[in-house]
Amino acid sequence: MDWFIQVLSTSSITAAIIAALAFISKGWFSTRLKESISSEYKEAFERYKKELERKEDRRKQAYELADFFSIWLKASYFPKDDVNEIRYECQKKYWQLVLSLDAPVLKAVNKVLHETGLTMAHKEALIIVRKFYINEYDDLEANELFHFDPITEPTTEV
Repeated sequence: MDWFIQVLSTSSITAAIIAALAFISKGWFSTRLKESISSEYKEAFERYKKELERKEDRRKQAYELADFFSIWLKASYFPKDDVNEIRYECQKKYWQLVLSLDAPVLKAVNKVLHETGLTMAHKEALIIVRKFYINEYDDLEANELFHFDPITEPTTEV
């Protein structure tokens, strides 16, 4: 009978230790799992924030390029303005773009500028840039863009 009490007490102590370890392990595993999930969500959120920031930067770059092309065309709208002053504005804007544009976009703009020179095909350039910023598979073509030609004679039409 003595051995039965020893077995029973040993079994009880062993069961209590196992229960305590299971309780502690459950809490530890639960905490680790929560921390792991939390960490994954934080990383995913940070990636999402960076992607949004990147898109915002790209949008700003696109607007800056549109401004550059507008300056480039300014002389045809304001023939009485000093052409060198307009060229200076263009050069200044170009240098700003050099410091902010992604390399592939800048190379595409440079290619258009080198190929067309002073008779820059601004619509083609805008389409090239659009493909970088919007979607490379975008099927919009330069001839689909509208361009307001300068009015050379006084008119009452708007």
